[in-house]
Amino acid sequence: MSSTEAMYPQTSLHGNGSSCPWRIVRKGFNVEGLCRNIHCPGYGQMVIVNKGFGEYDFARVILEQHILCPICNHEIYPTKYGLN
Repeated sequence: MSSTEAMYPQTSLHGNGSSCPWRIVRKGFNVEGLCRNIHCPGYGQMVIVNKGFGEYDFARVILEQHILCPICNHEIYPTKYGLN
């Protein structure tokens, strides 16, 4: 386990206990949204994007910043935000 993994543990939010790399929550600011890239394994599902720690202007995050799927790097439409 790396020192980063020890400092910032991750939790999978996939219901059946299996690992879905697009449903991993890490410490910090997380954005959840729908992946609409038909070629992505997370297509049609809610994906979680970790933005980490820092100062965020939520209006800018919502209106201006492009949030990218953690698997395919295509833009997602953010619907939920959370701090962990």
